[in-house]
Amino acid sequence: MVPSPVLLVEVTSPSSRSVDFLLKPGEYSELESVREIWVVEGHRRRVRTWTRTERGWEIVDTIGSGTFRSELLGADITLDEVYEDTTV
Repeated sequence: MVPSPVLLVEVTSPSSRSVDFLLKPGEYSELESVREIWVVEGHRRRVRTWTRTERGWEIVDTIGSGTFRSELLGADITLDEVYEDTTV
């Protein structure tokens, strides 16, 4: 367990998808150290990112073959990279 995580990545499963997408990010966002949350769907190409900004949390859905920005990593992340070596 990491005491003060800055990036949390949650991979959903069919049985826990609604909890992973709706409840866990809200709980994770209460941790002061967390700057980004990625919720990665396990059965289709979709990543929802939560990024802490000065205005609050910015939430972006990226689907298919899109790209999202990770300010924490200082990089654009493609879904091809996220799903590399998977059948999704």
